[in-house]
Amino acid sequence: MFETESLILRARDPDLDLNFLHQLYNDASYLTNQTSQPLLPRTRNTCGTQIGCLNFFNSDFDFNNRVAYVSIGFLRAEDRGKGLGTEVLRWGMEYAFMELGLHRVQLECYSFNLGALACYRKVGFIEEGRMRKTYFKTGEWHDTIVMAMLDEEWIELRKWLK
Repeated sequence: MFETESLILRARDPDLDLNFLHQLYNDASYLTNQTSQPLLPRTRNTCGTQIGCLNFFNSDFDFNNRVAYVSIGFLRAEDRGKGLGTEVLRWGMEYAFMELGLHRVQLECYSFNLGALACYRKVGFIEEGRMRKTYFKTGEWHDTIVMAMLDEEWIELRKWLK
């Protein structure tokens, strides 16, 4: 188990997470912001309420090149916009680069998800590209934004965070 200032991060527990997973898999607003299968719960606030997910993954977890994807998500609207995404993602970058020894962490985000894009930029992710018109939602096509951070970028950024 790991802790940030206001969050507790833990591995999935099937007994504790069943209701949360049910909500997650049935929440349309959450699912439309995901670029892959819904994530497993990983994040709780200090009150013990499950509020979201942090996940590092790669279909073939690229150990040779030390590359992984990251994704975060918060189920309830009332948990968004409070800086929790920034907090958990900063912790995640520290863990990914300093503990796991990753060289590159990357993500994809839909162009309409402005809150997530702001969070990723605040943490230090750099936009590397745009896949045009990849997602059709409410009668409109939306782009997928590709972002990444390298270990040397995190090492430089973390100097300013302490």
